[in-house]
Amino acid sequence: MADTLGHSAAAADSASFRKPPGLGTRASRAVRNFTADSWYVVTSPARIQQIGWVKPLAVIGTTALLYAYDEEITRGFHRSTGNEAYDDVVTVGEWVEGTGYPGRTFPYYIGGTLLGYVFRAEPVKQAGLEILETQLISGGIRNLATLLIGRRREHEGRGAYFFEFNGGTSFPSGHTSSNFQLAAILSHHVDRKPFTVLLYTVAAAACVQRVDSRSHWPSDVFLSAIEGSVTARTVIRRNEERRNEGVAFSVFPDRRGLVVQLRF
Repeated sequence: MADTLGHSAAAADSASFRKPPGLGTRASRAVRNFTADSWYVVTSPARIQQIGWVKPLAVIGTTALLYAYDEEITRGFHRSTGNEAYDDVVTVGEWVEGTGYPGRTFPYYIGGTLLGYVFRAEPVKQAGLEILETQLISGGIRNLATLLIGRRREHEGRGAYFFEFNGGTSFPSGHTSSNFQLAAILSHHVDRKPFTVLLYTVAAAACVQRVDSRSHWPSDVFLSAIEGSVTARTVIRRNEERRNEGVAFSVFPDRRGLVVQLRF
């Protein structure tokens, strides 16, 4: 009797292993995970004690310093126009300017994710899913911050300290946030130092271009870079934790002997 029950349980377990979750189950799980991750990112300031106060204080201090000298730093950028090295950096930033427009980039991210599914390229699939999730979470944060803060852009001529509810779109910088999200996610999955350096160099060039184009102030791009990096790394970590929790190792008897099963 016990042997029959054991074989029945083993057969049921093996059958569940062969049948992946249905589309509805996957969609429901994705919505739950996205909601949980969004809430985790938004409430992250409440967990500062878990990472210590040094990094948050460094970010706050640097942001305050940049904010105090936003106009002076911006004028310094503009005076650098014509310098060969500076112009090269701006040119690199212009090359990746399109990544700041979700309407243009989402089809590529979705296409890359689908290719990962079709060819069973797990890193490509995971990177695509994480980019999409990060962009959606960060986009919601940016839209709300833009509405509430309403900081005027430099080219509008109101100065660095003019704020109006739903009146300006200088902060945060979507281009900067998006580029640092890409740098964080792609460098994590490729895991090659030269590639990581290249990605973050390009992301930094995008920051310079946003200030040079009079679209954002230096403090805007700095804080947006931090936001993009933190959001991306949080999504990466949360997804890794879920994958690790889903690992199950089991051994059960079969007619051929013992069957070892590793389920993800």
